[in-house]
Amino acid sequence: MSRETRKTRGIPAHILMLLPANIVLLFLVIVPTVIVIWLSVINFQPTFGSSFWQAPFVALRNYGEILRDGAFLSAVLRTVGMSLVCLVIEFAISLFIASILAGELRGKKILFPLLIVPLMIPSIVVGNTFWLIFSANGPINQIISVILGADFRVSWFSHPQYALLPVIASEIWRWYPLIFLILFSGLAGISTSEIRAARILGASEW
Repeated sequence: MSRETRKTRGIPAHILMLLPANIVLLFLVIVPTVIVIWLSVINFQPTFGSSFWQAPFVALRNYGEILRDGAFLSAVLRTVGMSLVCLVIEFAISLFIASILAGELRGKKILFPLLIVPLMIPSIVVGNTFWLIFSANGPINQIISVILGADFRVSWFSHPQYALLPVIASEIWRWYPLIFLILFSGLAGISTSEIRAARILGASEW
């Protein structure tokens, strides 16, 4: 019996096959996480011209400074607000579509894969596409100009009030398929006998 055989004896083959990939994934997650935590407790900037392992240790001072920064707190509030708006709209759209597709609908086999296409597109492609759509000379401004009958030109991403709108639109379009799949799975798992019993008891479609 060879040395390699003695070493691996008693270890299931499927574990041995998955082990290299898991080691690589753990390395790619753990090492950057440790570096980020270390960078948060030292006084380091890339422009300092020194290595990050030579930077002085400042403990939690960086956290105290950022929590007193008004711009940071404002950004956090905007992010939380945008996330809530996106989640509510995504849930409403997904529930509406899932309710329709949960029943008998012609062409469901064609509509279903089309609805989850945004989930398969890389985020960088989605961001670049929406940047082009909402640019000053993009289709959105041109469509609004046609509707208003006058030249309409807004720099969406640099406008103080409108900048979040294209971001919210791209976020909703990108992630509504995920919520749709979750809701559709739940609706599809409801037995027809329960639905019939609810209708007999006088429940409406809602």
